[in-house]
Amino acid sequence: MGTITRGLANSVTTGGKVVSTSLSGTVAASNVNNESLDSVTAFASSLGDFVETRASDLSASPTTRGQLFYNTTDGVLKGVRLGTAAWAAGGNLIAGQRNAVTFGIQTSAVFAGGHTPGGTPTNSETYNGISWTEGNNLGAPADYAASAGTETAGVAFGGSPPDGGANNDTQEYDGTNWSEGNNLNTGRYSIGGSGTQTAALAAGGSPPGNTGSNLSEEYNGTNWTEGNNLGTARYKTTQFGTQTAAVAAGGDTGPANVNNVEHYDGTSWTAATVYPSTLTFAASAGTQTDGLVFLGDLGPAYGATTNTYDGTSWAASATLANAGGNTEGDGTGALALAASGGPQSGRTDGSEEFTGAVQTIKTLTTA
Repeated sequence: MGTITRGLANSVTTGGKVVSTSLSGTVAASNVNNESLDSVTAFASSLGDFVETRASDLSASPTTRGQLFYNTTDGVLKGVRLGTAAWAAGGNLIAGQRNAVTFGIQTSAVFAGGHTPGGTPTNSETYNGISWTEGNNLGAPADYAASAGTETAGVAFGGSPPDGGANNDTQEYDGTNWSEGNNLNTGRYSIGGSGTQTAALAAGGSPPGNTGSNLSEEYNGTNWTEGNNLGTARYKTTQFGTQTAAVAAGGDTGPANVNNVEHYDGTSWTAATVYPSTLTFAASAGTQTDGLVFLGDLGPAYGATTNTYDGTSWAASATLANAGGNTEGDGTGALALAASGGPQSGRTDGSEEFTGAVQTIKTLTTA
């Protein structure tokens, strides 16, 4: 029966069970019945299932997901489960545009530029998680441009000027004012952007002609430096992450929309798991290992879908209230913001906020 280091005469309860804390060493599983021990916190799988008894709730973390326990203080059986992700209405913009730049986080964001049926406004707005406030204007239009950074240290780059073509413009934002930065080496519009103001990444885009580019450039807060090329030349892509760990998803190669995805490690681009559908003009947020992509042209029509990304796999998540595209998102994989853009015709001044699924404690009932 294994090693028993003390006598058990004084360790047997009135119910006939052996107090497990009286044992040390190893007791062979074949010599122990589930009903013979008391105060056991875990059983080997060969001894059958066991529900832990504890006076307080478990920590609702990924490592406890799916675990059952009995809370003796509350007198109920509980379990750890994954909650439900959801989108909720955010504050309306003062003036919504398509193809604007958006950067920051869900409770501290900037929205600027883009275009309306009447032209390419230079207005910018800031968001505090509740309402939008008019900010100082861009120095020049930023239509079909990309962006990176935070509300107090952002950058917008590339785009299409009012007279058409592609520009190499860079504009920095300090939380109050926009100022001119050094230009991209190659002007492009519908470009992918991610990172921070002092470590930004610009990839893809198109020179005049809607042909798609495989160029990527890195920004250090002062100058742009040429990086290694994307594996697939494209524009209208969505991009998220950092300068050294980025994801570029979907886009238009010129001949066709694509669903291919690439990772950037600060030096090279490599192919990754493809997106569930072809995708252009989508929004995104988060990091290479905790990101999400939402909205966009999914082929036959603009969609309201969201897919999360863990660095390897895509998974369907909550649906937005309004389908659309032609803008960027911002925030994290757990707390993201979708601002303006529009359906396939027209535009919207609305915004929506994403809250990702989290582990929660659930009391088990028969209902």
